[in-house]
Amino acid sequence: MSMAQKPSTHRLTDATRSSPAHGGEREPVRENNPALVLESQSAEGIALVSEKRPEKRLLHFGLDYAVLNIGYIENRNSTSLRFCDAIFSFPHNDTNAAEITDFVWGDSAVSVSVHFSHSGDGDQIAFIFQNKDKIAVIQKVTSRSQLRVRLGYKYDYRISFYGAFWSLVRLQKIVVEDFLGFILRDVESGNVRHSLSRLDLCGDIANISPNEIIDGIRGDPQHKKKLTIYGQSHDKNDAETIDYGRKRTAWFARVYNKLIETAKKGKQRYFPDYFEHEKQVTRLEVQLNSAPLQQYKIELKDLLSIERLFSLYVEHLRTKYVTWSILPFIHREMMKNGFKAIPLRSHKLTYSVLSKDRYFQRTETMVRRCAERWEKNIEWVCFRIVNRSDNADD
Repeated sequence: MSMAQKPSTHRLTDATRSSPAHGGEREPVRENNPALVLESQSAEGIALVSEKRPEKRLLHFGLDYAVLNIGYIENRNSTSLRFCDAIFSFPHNDTNAAEITDFVWGDSAVSVSVHFSHSGDGDQIAFIFQNKDKIAVIQKVTSRSQLRVRLGYKYDYRISFYGAFWSLVRLQKIVVEDFLGFILRDVESGNVRHSLSRLDLCGDIANISPNEIIDGIRGDPQHKKKLTIYGQSHDKNDAETIDYGRKRTAWFARVYNKLIETAKKGKQRYFPDYFEHEKQVTRLEVQLNSAPLQQYKIELKDLLSIERLFSLYVEHLRTKYVTWSILPFIHREMMKNGFKAIPLRSHKLTYSVLSKDRYFQRTETMVRRCAERWEKNIEWVCFRIVNRSDNADD
């Protein structure tokens, strides 16, 4: 193609704008007209304002899972334990085919359905349904159960309240006191032994991604927990789920896209307001296992105190070594909604920096231990070779 035939890619000049092909009238040139340049910049500014990202908002803070253990105390009359005994006294086999319908929960007026099953080590299990929602499970701890050993032979039943239960509480379709009230009265009167083995505390935040929350973790790298990333969202490079720490430790945190997670499980009915009004919801969830619950002396009554739960949430996400920068925002949002949340302590982050001598000392220790292990392995191999040689000679 010749130069004359090559299509033009440069901007329109004064000559081309005034040509008959472009209407015959000369258009004003922006580059040389300050008024038009200002007008263009103003229009771009308006466009940027209209595309501004929505502000993040706290949609919910509360429980997502709870595990309660209860056991007999000698010469005590316990309503809650008699209730559990009554459930398992019904004739049933060890499959979900066995079912009790219209069973009244405790001393409330709430009707539930009970489906029976069993665990791998022989414990009897009763799943509790309200309508079609599986809200809880009661596990009867038998004499041959491994769970009885883990619980120190002190408890006879374990009751777990699922995420569906707490979601229905959030939607005001379940009243917590209807399900926990009679157990709490037993605890306060000293008629039952109890403990909590697990609590999941969660905050749902709109218009923020999991990556942004994780990027806000500040502090000493040596005290930060391991990050494990799962999946990616469809529209961005953001992770779907990020675990902070490991499940089997005393506590760990999980940050995930709540809309994607809920849609995958087909449980949109528990979050109708999220799917109707929100484009992005991220959940920051902290799972506390038995050790920290015993350390902070968390009792059943604390499940009814949002201030107590939030203080427990803060204690694990804000320490002298590591803090999550999203916490002050959650705290402010809770205060706006009338919660009497505890004031956040201002920790000055501490960094444990190794000196040069300390670094070389630690390295030397690691090398020495490796050498000792190798030396033992070599001695064992030589011993095996000598024995084989002696056996061959015989």
